[in-house]
Amino acid sequence: MTPSEFASILKEDSKIRMVFDVLKDREWHCRECEYAHIGITQIAGGSGIQGLQRGTHSRPGLEIDSNNHWCCRCERMTRHDRWRGSFQTSLQAGAIPKSFAKKAILLSEKPGCCGGCRKNACPTHDRPQASNAALDKRD
Repeated sequence: MTPSEFASILKEDSKIRMVFDVLKDREWHCRECEYAHIGITQIAGGSGIQGLQRGTHSRPGLEIDSNNHWCCRCERMTRHDRWRGSFQTSLQAGAIPKSFAKKAILLSEKPGCCGGCRKNACPTHDRPQASNAALDKRD
């Protein structure tokens, strides 16, 4: 997908399109002064940077870097954003099947070998968690 094809997917007068129009040159842009014409108070939110990164079911997300840089216009260090020029697959929260989400939550709530340890490694045994039954068989 080219930048012009991506832009054609966005509504021409939308805020997200205006943010993309700023970023499409792949240069660093100050959040404090270079987006003022758009009228968004939180440029990093869903109508701005985050919305472009996330994508939707009908368009891919953008790979965007964010970092602190000196702004010559503001004459101070501010947060800047830059589009890398590449796209990424979007993943919407609703795209995760409910059955998978429920299973993941249940698995994360199971106690570890110490009856409640939820860390990747058990501090008592200094290795990945195992069930109490597995520990009993080993001893």
